[in-house]
Amino acid sequence: MLLATFVAALHAGILFGLADLLQVLRGWAKAVAADRPADILVVVAAICALFTAHIGETAIWAAFFWKSG
Repeated sequence: MLLATFVAALHAGILFGLADLLQVLRGWAKAVAADRPADILVVVAAICALFTAHIGETAIWAAFFWKSG
């Protein structure tokens, strides 16, 4: 239960941090590119970041199950 709570808190922290980071990235991308390419860049960055977060969470669970036998 403690691990599930930790992973849920980690996931929430990543999502909130990612939301702030994507706002900054969107402002930068709009200054450099047109509106549509900037939006595509933000979506691609979000997908990559969420994929990485899920891989990390999976690794935490895998390590737990590996250590617990």
